[in-house]
Amino acid sequence: MIIWVVAVAAAIVAAFGVRYLWTRSEMAAADKRAQAKVLLQHRRESVQKEVAAQRELMELLYYSCDNFAKHSGTIAEKMEQMYNCGSIQGVCANIVHLANLVENGAMDKLAREYSLTQNEQRICSYIHLGFKWQECCTAESITENAYGARCSRIRKKLGLSKEEKIPVFIADYCNKVNSSGL
Repeated sequence: MIIWVVAVAAAIVAAFGVRYLWTRSEMAAADKRAQAKVLLQHRRESVQKEVAAQRELMELLYYSCDNFAKHSGTIAEKMEQMYNCGSIQGVCANIVHLANLVENGAMDKLAREYSLTQNEQRICSYIHLGFKWQECCTAESITENAYGARCSRIRKKLGLSKEEKIPVFIADYCNKVNSSGL
C-alpha cells in the first residue's frame, strides 16, 4: 500500500512538473513571439521611414535635374540632414542609385566604361552630387589619406592629369551621355 501511495504521489508530482514545464515553455514561446512581433513592427517602421526619406530625396533630385549644378549643394545638405536625423540609415547604400537617377544611368555607364570598383563609383557619386571631401570621408568611414588614394586611383582610371578635376570630368561625361542618349 505504501508503495502504491508513493507511486501515485510520484505520478502526480511528475504530472504537475510536466505541466509546469510545458506551461513555462509555452510562456517563453509566447514571449519570443511577442518580441519578434515588436521587432518586426520596428523594422517595418524603420523601412517605411527610410522609404519616405528616399521619396523626398528622389523628388528633390527630380526637380533639380534641369539645373543640377545649381542644386547639387542643396541635395548634399538635405541628404546630410536626413542621415543625421536618422531618416536614412546610410547614405553609402543609396548614393550610386541616387546619382544614377539624376543622370539617367550615366554613373553606371561611367563605372563600366572605366572599370571603376564599387568604392570608386560611390566616391564619384558623392563628388558629382556635391559632397565635400570631409563629408565623403564621414559617409564612407575612411581617412583623408584613404580618400586621397581612392581619388588618385579614380584619376588614373579616368586618364586625368593632376590638373584636371574629377567633378568637371564626371559632369562633362554625364552631359555627353545624356545629350547623346546612349
